Amino acid sequence: MRRIFVYALTGLLLLAACSSQDKLNGDWQLQAYGPTTNPIPAQAKAALTFADGELSGNTGCNSLSGQYRIVGNELLFYELSTTLIACLDANIMQQENHLLTGLNSVSRFTVQGNQLVLYDADGQQVLVFQRVPQHK
Repeated sequence: MRRIFVYALTGLLLLAACSSQDKLNGDWQLQAYGPTTNPIPAQAKAALTFADGELSGNTGCNSLSGQYRIVGNELLFYELSTTLIACLDANIMQQENHLLTGLNSVSRFTVQGNQLVLYDADGQQVLVFQRVPQHK
C-alpha cells in the first residue's frame, strides 16, 4: 500500500512539473527588470528561449545559454554562460547586468496569459517577459 502511495505521489509531481514546463517552453522577450514598484523598461531586445530544461537567449548584447529546472512554481537556473562581447552602450550593459543578476537570484515564477514574471527568494519581482508569438 505504501509503495502505491509513493508511486502515485511521484506521478503527480512529474505531472505538475510537466505542466509548469509546458507553460514556460517557448520564446520570451524582456519587457522590464527591477521591483514591481519601479520596473525599468528594457533598452534592447533581450530574450530567452526555454525548451525542456535548456535555456538560450540574448542579453541585448551577448548570447547566453544554460539549463533550468522547475519544481512546482520554483525555478532554478544553473550552468549559465554568456559570450563576452563588449557592448559600447552603457544602458544596454546595465540591462545585461540586471538580466544576469536577476537570473542568478530567481527563486520562483508565474505565467499569466502571455506574461512571465520571475521573482527572487524574498518574493520581489526581478524580471518581466512577454511571450513571443509563434509564427505558423
